[in-house]
Amino acid sequence: MGKLENLIVRRAVDELTSLLDSRRGAVLFVGADLPEVALHVLKLGVFVTVVESDPARIDAFMAPLKEGSLDVAVTVDRRPYSGIEFLSSSYNAIIAWSGTPHDTPLELFFK
Repeated sequence: MGKLENLIVRRAVDELTSLLDSRRGAVLFVGADLPEVALHVLKLGVFVTVVESDPARIDAFMAPLKEGSLDVAVTVDRRPYSGIEFLSSSYNAIIAWSGTPHDTPLELFFK
């Protein structure tokens, strides 16, 4: 990761974690991005669901969570996005750092 990208990610993490500090419940991660945010919200008692089909990305996302023994509050859904019915009312926040999946209607995420 380049220096500028590191700064952007750090800023995003700071902004997101400040927004999530008062939340309880669950956060949906669309894609295995920003494990720093997941680590923060898990420490607050918020459950995390991550939707990702790439095993390498899942492993990278889960590594810091396993170190802190917080992975028990994480659900990983490895199905293709098209096979999942996302019910946004089940989540306090939805994080899609890389955007929503290509060719996936936004309605799936915002019902």
